[in-house]
Amino acid sequence: QGVRGRILPREAKPNQDTRFTYTFWPDSDASDSGFDRLRLVVPSDVDLTGIELRVGGEVVESGSLNVEGDSLLFVDLPTTVREDSVQIRFTTRVLRNATVFAASLGQTTRPGLWQSVEAIERQADMVFLPDLIGNDRLIGDLEIEPATFSPNGDGINDELLIRFALFKAVDAVPIVRIYDLSGRQVAELATGQDGDIKEFHWSGVDAAGTTVAPGIYLCRIDAGAEAGDDELIQTIAVVY
Repeated sequence: QGVRGRILPREAKPNQDTRFTYTFWPDSDASDSGFDRLRLVVPSDVDLTGIELRVGGEVVESGSLNVEGDSLLFVDLPTTVREDSVQIRFTTRVLRNATVFAASLGQTTRPGLWQSVEAIERQADMVFLPDLIGNDRLIGDLEIEPATFSPNGDGINDELLIRFALFKAVDAVPIVRIYDLSGRQVAELATGQDGDIKEFHWSGVDAAGTTVAPGIYLCRIDAGAEAGDDELIQTIAVVY
């Protein structure tokens, strides 16, 4: 007849592994066929080996676990559930404030038919990031590696990885450019990863395909958002 749910904890740190528990309470009668599948929209990667299921408070082994795309987690239960509560525990990261964990239930005998889970109370299916409230920061957790970048073709530290989290900026397209110390643009990098975690790679060549000279360069990251603190500049040392 219906199902209500709640996720805990309701607050998390931006882009940090957090252990969540999503609990479902079905409201059924004798005519209901029950459910044996869960579908959950998650904001980032989930460690499938760390998923724990409980039915009626008892730990059970899951059936198949799989993720479609980057955000749909499917979990098969070992048995059909009609009245018992169900809990799923999993670890993931949240990058945007007020992220909704939308869930639905299904039956393997009726593929494609899903029943939405309603929040047991207002915003019970949402996770908040207090550290982002009142903060205009859009770019965080920047990683630039290796520390010693030497694009000389010897197979060691030949490629630079630039990775960062993009907070708040929905549909923003970040741009990463490399400049020399005179302010001349050396290269514009293409992203290699979609989603809220962005990755860019630089092989140490300029726009003409020529390997750059050793020295200090500037990496400018523009979040591509219309508002907010959307720019970072970091130095890069190229050595041979």
